[in-house]
Amino acid sequence: MISDWISSFPPSALFRFAGSFLLLLIIVLILFWHRIIPDKESRSIRCNIRRLRRSDVAYSVRISNRGKEPVEIESPRVVFIYKGIRRVFRVRPLGAGNLFPLCLYPGTHYQFIIDPQLFYEKDALLGSYSVVRLWILGRNHKILKRRKIKWQ
Repeated sequence: MISDWISSFPPSALFRFAGSFLLLLIIVLILFWHRIIPDKESRSIRCNIRRLRRSDVAYSVRISNRGKEPVEIESPRVVFIYKGIRRVFRVRPLGAGNLFPLCLYPGTHYQFIIDPQLFYEKDALLGSYSVVRLWILGRNHKILKRRKIKWQ
């Protein structure tokens, strides 16, 4: 039944349909190429988040470069998300001054501590936000890594 329906079209119409479908598929692949195959920078960066043993609220974040080339990193962002509303905060290490943009050479790492209480002091409504993420940004503010932080 379907083969009869397809055979009722002239061959040129089928080729035009197949060609336009392939063209659309190629355009979609080009537009979302960066999501399908990550670039070298995002593959070489590792981000580990762990809760500190001595404190039940502070987290240690370690960003390491395991690639073969140096990577520039902008200051990380802590993102609070609730029902589509995002609150983005820039992380500034205490006592380090303006450290970012930071260049991580191959085999090196940078470690810093995030204290959630500092964010809640800025805005008390952040306690109702259900999702907390850490974004590691590269050159031109491109997101290299996204990690979910589980704090209560």
